[in-house]
Amino acid sequence: MKAVTFVFPVLTALAVLHGCTMSKSIVSQAVDINTAIEQAENRMIVMNVLRARDNMPMYFTSVTAVRGSSPAIEGGASFSLPFGNEASAAYGFSPFFSANRSMSYDVSNLHTHQFMRGITRPIDIEGFKYYWDMGWPRSLLLSLFVESIRLYDVDRNTGGLTIVKVFDNYPGAMTDSAAGHDDKARHGGFKQEIESLISDELIVVYKETVRAGETDRKDADRVVSLERGSVKPAGQCDSYIFRNSYRLTLPPEKKAGGACKSGRLAVLYLRSPEAIIYYLGEIVREQLSSGNTKLVTLNMGHRQQALFVLEKVSSFSGNGSLVDVEYNGEKYSLLKQVNGVEVRSAQVLSLLTKLIGQYKYSEEMPKTPTVRLVE
Repeated sequence: MKAVTFVFPVLTALAVLHGCTMSKSIVSQAVDINTAIEQAENRMIVMNVLRARDNMPMYFTSVTAVRGSSPAIEGGASFSLPFGNEASAAYGFSPFFSANRSMSYDVSNLHTHQFMRGITRPIDIEGFKYYWDMGWPRSLLLSLFVESIRLYDVDRNTGGLTIVKVFDNYPGAMTDSAAGHDDKARHGGFKQEIESLISDELIVVYKETVRAGETDRKDADRVVSLERGSVKPAGQCDSYIFRNSYRLTLPPEKKAGGACKSGRLAVLYLRSPEAIIYYLGEIVREQLSSGNTKLVTLNMGHRQQALFVLEKVSSFSGNGSLVDVEYNGEKYSLLKQVNGVEVRSAQVLSLLTKLIGQYKYSEEMPKTPTVRLVE
């Protein structure tokens, strides 16, 4: 009788043990999924930077759903009882448990009409001011977001604009025959100018005016002005723009030009998320071809830091890299540091992830997943 009554504590202990195992499995599974999505998103961005380097089309995908089920538990037990006069006095008890689980992923192709319109549209003025006010490094935002700064003379009678100077943010080595300038020199001028704007305490002023008779905020006139916060006279400013009394603003040029009293207008042209990736591709092309000697650097206080660095490697070491990818048979690592210089690659990834995520509208996702992976 003691042998039989011993069965029930055993069953209870096994059930409790299995319950604890199942709880730990759910927690670890959720964490593993989150980590996998992080790696997938980061690798997708880095692979598209490499495609941009090669002037190839970009492809965007996203894990839109993860479905899992709790383990299906099956269990039972077998008994062996002595029978007959010659049977032994031994009793047999053999419990068994098994658990099965399944998981599926929906991977969607993001090449929808809404998504493509979103990532090819220049960053809006609200987004630019949001990141500026959040305290992101000014040098990083201007280097990444601004494609060029164009200076205009404004005709006070007609409001017409005549371009007089351009600061291009382009690290390539090709010669612009029309302008007669080497792009490296022009990029150097851009870097010097934005550093001077920052030293002149550049601030962003956002104004919104609702037109007469309109009550909806979407119909408001929105103007973002970029002004100097420095108290020193304009003639003593470090930047060419403020020193020469240009009114600094964002597009549209016509609206800003009509209100420009100085007759001089400087316009910051912002990139789209797609254009940012192509810009990073240009940076990587220059950097790899030069053996990491030609880097786009940022002035971060009293030290220079690189904006974005990808290195070709023979094998993945995992040390000192943020993301490891394999592209066209070659291995690449996104670095945290190169030649003793700190790299801002992590912040670049973070910004791009946020910008791309803004255009992943759920209503635009395919109703039937393009690819479903079942594990």
